[in-house]
Amino acid sequence: MGKVRALLIVAAVVVGVFVVGAVLVAVLGREGTRTQRVQGEVRKVELLSERGAVAIRAGAASGAELTAHDRWVVVRPDVTATLEEGTLRVRVTCPTLSLVSCSSDIVLTVPSTAQLDVKAVRGHMAVDGIDGPMSVLSEDGDVTVRGAPPTLETRSVTGTITARLTARPDRVLARSETSDVRLTVPAGTYRLTADSTQGGETVTGITADAASPRELIASSGRGEVTVTGTR
Repeated sequence: MGKVRALLIVAAVVVGVFVVGAVLVAVLGREGTRTQRVQGEVRKVELLSERGAVAIRAGAASGAELTAHDRWVVVRPDVTATLEEGTLRVRVTCPTLSLVSCSSDIVLTVPSTAQLDVKAVRGHMAVDGIDGPMSVLSEDGDVTVRGAPPTLETRSVTGTITARLTARPDRVLARSETSDVRLTVPAGTYRLTADSTQGGETVTGITADAASPRELIASSGRGEVTVTGTR
């Protein structure tokens, strides 16, 4: 009986925390949008977002623009963008005092030729129109990529990965631990690995050749893997 009572108390405390959090967000929650423009040549983007969705789009041949839509209760999230020697570093962090609610959904516009090394910890990641080499990661969120990168590495722990490439890549690695992977590339011959531990694999429009200089790796732990070649 003592153990049951202890479990009930723990459950009540957990529920109470969620209720208090919901009330604080409803009563004290705030929102705001801010935009920052960066002047100069942007050759590479290094981005880390702790909380919030990230959208990266192709823009002008030089410079960058960052729009952040923030949500918070106690402390507003920190959003910074600095350019040094051609590398644009963007950080979205939530201070310790943020407590209940803190996130920032950002839209980043950069040159289409920029190289990307970007990661979202909790949030979806979407890249559109970028043609430079990419590493695009999300621990807890979907990943969507559209563009013509020569190389692409994209991973997610809980999200679906969807990549549609408009030019034949040299190498693609797309991996989701728990959800689907959908990869579309121009039809042709590739070194191909398409596998799922618990789901199925579907491959169309691709000629697999172990001697090909171009490589596609699409895999999932529990989701469906689809690789499609288009003309």
